[in-house]
Amino acid sequence: MYGEVELTLTGGDDKIALENNWFPRCFSQIILRIGGTEIEGIHSSVGEASTLANLVMTSDIYKRTYGQISGWLPDTAKGDQDVADIDYNAGYYWRMKLYNAKKKFSFIFPLKYLFGFCTDYNKILYLIKIRLEMSLKPDAEIGTEIFFGDAATTGKIKFNRIDLHVPYVEPSLEIEEIVTKRLNTNTPIDVIFLKRTMNTLSIPTGEKVSWSLGNFTNAIRFVFVCFKKDASAIDKNNALFTGTGIKSLRLQLNGLYYPVESFDMNFEDCNIAEVFKAYIDACESFGNEPQLTLQEFKDLYPIFAIDCSSQPDNLKSNGIQLTLHITKKSTSTFQAFALLLEDARFTISTGEGKMLRIE
Repeated sequence: MYGEVELTLTGGDDKIALENNWFPRCFSQIILRIGGTEIEGIHSSVGEASTLANLVMTSDIYKRTYGQISGWLPDTAKGDQDVADIDYNAGYYWRMKLYNAKKKFSFIFPLKYLFGFCTDYNKILYLIKIRLEMSLKPDAEIGTEIFFGDAATTGKIKFNRIDLHVPYVEPSLEIEEIVTKRLNTNTPIDVIFLKRTMNTLSIPTGEKVSWSLGNFTNAIRFVFVCFKKDASAIDKNNALFTGTGIKSLRLQLNGLYYPVESFDMNFEDCNIAEVFKAYIDACESFGNEPQLTLQEFKDLYPIFAIDCSSQPDNLKSNGIQLTLHITKKSTSTFQAFALLLEDARFTISTGEGKMLRIE
C-alpha cells in the first residue's frame, strides 16, 4: 500500500510525535479477500498484531532501513527524552524529525508484514479478484492511540491518499498460451500459507487465568503473546508492551503443553533469560537476527514466543482446543494479545475464479 498523510499538531511540534508502527494502529480491522473469499483477516488489535509479527518475523536490517518507510521506528527508551539525556529515545527522536518538520509525508506499507498469505504465496493470480477491506477508527480514538507527547498536546492525522498496489506481469505470447491451457483444465491450484489470527482479552484481577484461544482444525505453529496495562492516552506511549506482574505462562493444545515446563519469570528482577531465549529462537526460525536487545525486550517490547510447530500427527484428528494459562500478580490487570500462526490450505478454482478453503 502507498499513502500520503498530513498531520495537525497543537501544543508545540517538539512535544509530540507519532508512535512506532502508527499506520496499522489507525484501523480496527483489515481483511483480505481473494476470489470472493476472506482468506485472512485481523479483526481486532491490528497494530498489536503487526508489531508482534514485525518484531519476530522481520530482521534488524528491516528496522534500520526499509522498514522505516512504513513507520517502523521502534523506541529505544520509554520516554520522549532529549538527545543529551542518558535515556535518549532514538525512535521517538527520529519519528519527530521525520514527520513533524513538514507535517506531510508519504509511506509504503507492504501487506506481507501483516498477512501470511502475502508472505508465503509467491505465485501469479490470474482472473482472481483481490479486495482489501480496512475499517478506520474514529478520529478521537486514533488521536490518543498513535501520538505520544506532553499531556497538553494533541495530534490529528489525515489520509490524503491510500492506494493498493498489486504487481502486474504481462506474459509473452508463448507463456500466455501455456497459462491458458493450464486454466482450461479446470484443475484446482493449491494455496498453502501460515494464516495469522489475532485474539484479545481483558484480564481482571486474580492470580490465575485460563484463556481459551479457540478450536482449530489445522496445526498451530506459533503463538506470540504480549500485554499492556495503561489505557490509551496522549501522554502514554501506547506502542509499548509490559511484562511486569506476569509470573508464568504456558500454552495447552488439547493434552499437550508448550513449553513442557511453563515459562517462569520475574521482570522486576530481570529473571527473563528463558523467555528472551524463546524470542531469539523464534526470530531465528524465520531466518532473522533479533531486533531487540535484552534491555529493550525487558523494558519496551516483551514478547512471549511459543513454538508449538513440533506436534504429533494425530493431535488435530478431532480438532485442537487452544488454551493459554497465565499466572500473574493477583492485583494486576492487563489487556492481553495473542497472535496465532496456523497452517491454512485453500484451492483456487480456475474455472470459477474463486478461492475455497480446505478444512
